[in-house]
Amino acid sequence: MSPTARALFGLALLFLLLSVAADLLPSREASDLDAYRPHVGTAPWTAARVRPGDSFDRHATRLGPPTRDPGKPGEAPRVVQWTAPRDLTLTLDAQGQVTEVLGDDVTAGDEVLVHTGMTLAEVQRVLGRGSLRISTRPTGSGVISIGRSEVSRTLTYDNGGVTFEITFTEDSVRYVRAFKTRP
Repeated sequence: MSPTARALFGLALLFLLLSVAADLLPSREASDLDAYRPHVGTAPWTAARVRPGDSFDRHATRLGPPTRDPGKPGEAPRVVQWTAPRDLTLTLDAQGQVTEVLGDDVTAGDEVLVHTGMTLAEVQRVLGRGSLRISTRPTGSGVISIGRSEVSRTLTYDNGGVTFEITFTEDSVRYVRAFKTRP
């Protein structure tokens, strides 16, 4: 076999191996994002259908008895938590107003805009770019740090005086935190 034939054979084999490897890797088509349309509504956003500033009493009947409520009405801060049918944590002030929500989705009216499992690209397709913060931790062992590895990404949005932080781990929405925007 001539050197040219061997080079062409090797090149063909390389392309074959690359195409097989590409078929085995999980991939998302650009058309996958077409399932998500940019949000254009004007309804205020909520996290798990609760908005900071709401009265706890407004949601108490809908949410049912909390899984965990170590505080007493009138104490501040009071943290109330549900674990079923979904994870939801509310922080309340002394007047029973919600100051912070930790949930698993962002809604506007009856429309779910963001939910757990969505990718960063999908969320940005629906809500826009937002402000991105990347959290890292040192790598290495003991006291010697040899670099940093990414732990999570957080997209931040402001909606009518309420800040929404959407946190991702491994490019998937993990949770949503909403609180009154600080001046």
